[in-house]
Amino acid sequence: MSIDDLIINGSFETGTLAPWTGSSASITSQYSHAGSYSARLAGGNANSFVFQFVPVQANNRYEFIASLSKIGAALSPIISISVGYYDAASTFLGYGLIITIPSGRLPIADNGEWLEIYGNTSAAPAGATQALILINKLPQAGSPDVLTDDVELLEVNVIGVPGATGATGVTGATGAAGATGATGATGAAGATGATGATGAIGATGATGATGATGVTGVTGATGPAGGATGATGATGPQGPTGPTGSVEPNPFHVYVQAGAVGGNGTQANPFGTIQEGVTAVSPTGTVHILGGTYLVSSTITVNKQGVIIKGYPDTLIVLQAAVIAFLVTGEGVTIQGLTVTSDNPYAIEFIQFAGTNHKLIDNVIYGPPQAGDSSNWVVNRGFVSQGNVTNLIVQDNILYSLRQPAYLNPNSTGFIINNVVFNSRGWVVDRAIFVFSGNSWGIPENAVDIALLIGTPTGAPYDPLTALSNNNSNATISDQR
Repeated sequence: MSIDDLIINGSFETGTLAPWTGSSASITSQYSHAGSYSARLAGGNANSFVFQFVPVQANNRYEFIASLSKIGAALSPIISISVGYYDAASTFLGYGLIITIPSGRLPIADNGEWLEIYGNTSAAPAGATQALILINKLPQAGSPDVLTDDVELLEVNVIGVPGATGATGVTGATGAAGATGATGATGAAGATGATGATGAIGATGATGATGATGVTGVTGATGPAGGATGATGATGPQGPTGPTGSVEPNPFHVYVQAGAVGGNGTQANPFGTIQEGVTAVSPTGTVHILGGTYLVSSTITVNKQGVIIKGYPDTLIVLQAAVIAFLVTGEGVTIQGLTVTSDNPYAIEFIQFAGTNHKLIDNVIYGPPQAGDSSNWVVNRGFVSQGNVTNLIVQDNILYSLRQPAYLNPNSTGFIINNVVFNSRGWVVDRAIFVFSGNSWGIPENAVDIALLIGTPTGAPYDPLTALSNNNSNATISDQR
């Protein structure tokens, strides 16, 4: 049996990236997991990545290994690692492995600490001849540079089949008995016997008679009163502390923790479901969705003015039915800091907006892998705007592995700013008015980045198309107007 590493220069010991292809990536000799070099992915708002194609064989499975760290103490960004299968014509056939490392998980390289990642791929599908290995540092304001080193994709090859074990040989004859050994030396003399018992103690003599009691003397006169009153004695010890009072729920800060039972919405005793938190929060309040996995099979309706739905670094929402996960109505609702996905591809959007002045900020929304060309995928979407939506702000989100990141319905308006989208068929604008600015695109590439459907207005904010493309990282635009 042999084990082959299909990745070339996975430890970057050539001092160059080649044959890796990178964006906002470089080689450094300042840090390494082993050896002298590692690859450095730029932090902050840069979409940084390295990738390499390697040969594979259909039906084979592979083991992926990599080491990751960060430079400095700032909160590390989300890291997406994937192994995607392609045929000889470079047609995408499906994912063999997707690993998402949440924000804040990487150790500090300055301390000599690295996170080692291990994963096993699914079998390469029929027709697969190559795999794309992608390590992608997603944009996050203020995030540190990320290091990767010792990247491997291992293939096990069995060489020949071992022959059958031969028959057991005949047992040999028993050898002759050896000569009797010499008599041992005489043992040491036994211990001295115990000392005899001590004789009995003699009897005690008789007690003498008690003398007569003397006559009581005359009582003396009372003496004069004593001097001044003495000083006050020290204060006695403090009594026991009374019981701690209970913390009353604050309707403007409601807490939710996956799996909690019988809570009242305080941080010490949170609710167990997001809908409980939304029901309890007051308008303009915040529902804090603490770290954990939240399984959603019915729609969560958010209909209170100014409410913030706030996730934390380990907050994961998993949709388990073909229903809208969040229906946002009313005015001024913010959804922030959530990671949202589903257990299967469902022909539905994760979030639907109705009303005015809503915000979708700093979320990660992605679908499960779907095989084949994206034109045949289930139509799952990150979000949809209803026709009455105005001033919807969508900013600093990451959306990927979806048929569409969003469908913007007629007469809805807003801003799409500084988001990252990849492995989709792009933003779909259907007679809506949205300003696109600062958006960027990852790998695998989108079929198109922005699609302008029939009836969508000409002129600002979409024309000239060259300006729209230049303002959004050279976006590929499908103009169907």
